[in-house]
Amino acid sequence: MGKKQAKRPEPKMRTRTKTKKTVFGIINTVLALFFGAFVALPFVWMFICSMYGTSAEIFQIPLRLPRGLHFENYGAILKQIEVLRLLGNTFEILLFNVIVGTLSSVLVAYGFARFNAKGKGICFSILLSTVMLPWVVTMVPAYIIWSKVGLIGTKWPLMLPSIGGGAFNVFMLVQFYRGIPRSLDEAAIIDGCSRVGILFRIILPNCVPILVTILVFSFNGQWSDYIGPSLYLKDTAQYTLSLGLLQAKSSMFTAPRWNEIMAGCVLFSLPSIAVYAFSQKAFTNGIVMTGIKE
Repeated sequence: MGKKQAKRPEPKMRTRTKTKKTVFGIINTVLALFFGAFVALPFVWMFICSMYGTSAEIFQIPLRLPRGLHFENYGAILKQIEVLRLLGNTFEILLFNVIVGTLSSVLVAYGFARFNAKGKGICFSILLSTVMLPWVVTMVPAYIIWSKVGLIGTKWPLMLPSIGGGAFNVFMLVQFYRGIPRSLDEAAIIDGCSRVGILFRIILPNCVPILVTILVFSFNGQWSDYIGPSLYLKDTAQYTLSLGLLQAKSSMFTAPRWNEIMAGCVLFSLPSIAVYAFSQKAFTNGIVMTGIKE
């Protein structure tokens, strides 16, 4: 007997399926545009405010769009702050945390994902439980510890915690490592590769998306950090860019010139937007592929 031919879907069924896909595609697009506009609205309003000629125009009722583009607001806010000094302090803290924190997370996650030891599951659970703690819970105890060792007023409390890596970064890396077949490790060991060599020659080259994701998260977290510097930095010479903008606002004794402040906020947000824009594809792949396991 000959093989039975598979039944082809009827034209009506194919038409219905195609119609459903089209409808769902339109709904998804509309929802994406709505939520995208909702999220982008504060940034759009911030840019519009930076284009007003005076601060009073921002609060006028009824609301009116700026009469002309006042890019001089950007030059005015840059004159209010010492940009190079603030950028230097910011990048010193940022680069230390991003490089050291990422490297530490890579090594810690490698141990959890590829080595067997007693109590590994318990240690991993304890590590993940720290993600559940709000930062306000640990803020006061951490401040007391740094005060006891005499590091308040220095940059070290903002940099030293990154040596242990981040629990969330470790979790994402562990999930990604588990998606890489162990057969690659075994083949590398047969060829004489060490455990460290396996990590840097086999595993990490296959982890570019998740590494980019971690770098983006780390960059944005450190770049926009305000609470940490405001707690530990006492000398204005050590201020980061976020504190510099607040200092510029405080220096306007009579009334804050909100158009200039908004111009500074626009400039402050540009690096984060640029980092995400250039790494968007790898960042999205890293988020999507984090849940893959063996």
